[in-house]
Parts: sequence; structure tokens; C-alpha cells
Amino acid sequence: MISAILTSTQRQAASLRIALIGKDVRAATITEDVALSLRTGSVVEEIRAFGREIEIVFDDGVVLRSKMSLRGSWKIFHIADWKSKKRGSAKVLIQVENLIAACFDPTEVETHHDFDPRRHPLLGRNGPDLSDPKQI
Repeated sequence: MISAILTSTQRQAASLRIALIGKDVRAATITEDVALSLRTGSVVEEIRAFGREIEIVFDDGVVLRSKMSLRGSWKIFHIADWKSKKRGSAKVLIQVENLIAACFDPTEVETHHDFDPRRHPLLGRNGPDLSDPKQI
């Protein structure tokens, strides 16, 4: 039997997918200074993992990117369990229903808009058809 070898980042991303995708954000806190804040009521659409980075994509086009150090991690807690834990070292908190996703010790946290090919100047709408005399 061949089993896939997953990195810790891939395992954390898989846990985040199970806990967050399709659920409304009830509360979100980021202690770092970021360009865009996360909105309450937005829905988590996708979780991406690239190397040591995890991106959480929301339905309003905002992406939360966290680059993890060797000690950094995302953990999922039930709200009742979270109240008894140390919360001081969490840099990002996302609450959905009865769960809290917490990011501990990331090296970078940033937010940005997801790439939209319709808005990109080279990939956007095509210009007029120059071979059609009606459009010239």
C-alpha cells in the first residue's frame, strides 16, 4: 500500500477545510497590521497550501495569507475548549459556528484581493475586432 506523505502544512490545511469551508465567519481578529480586514458574515470558499503558506479565500474576494515558521501552526478549537486555553500567542482568530481556527507563531500575515482575470489588463475583455468593418 502506498500512502501519501503530507507535510504539516498540508495536514493543517486539510483540517481547516473541514472546519471552515462553506461556513459564515462570526468573528475574526488579526493582531498584525493588514491592508484589508476580514468581514463578519463572509463565507470561507477555499483553503490553499503552498509550501509553508496557507491561504484562506473568502467569498468577498479577500484572501488571508499566513506564512508559517517551523513552530507556527493553525489549530482548531471548540469554543468551550478555547476559553480554557492561552490565547495570547494567537495572531489570527476566525470563529465559525462552534469552532475557532487560531494561527500561532506565523512569520507573516497579510490580506489581499484574490486574482480576478476579468480585472487584469492583459487577461480582461478583448478589444474590438479589427477585421470586422462594423466595429472600426
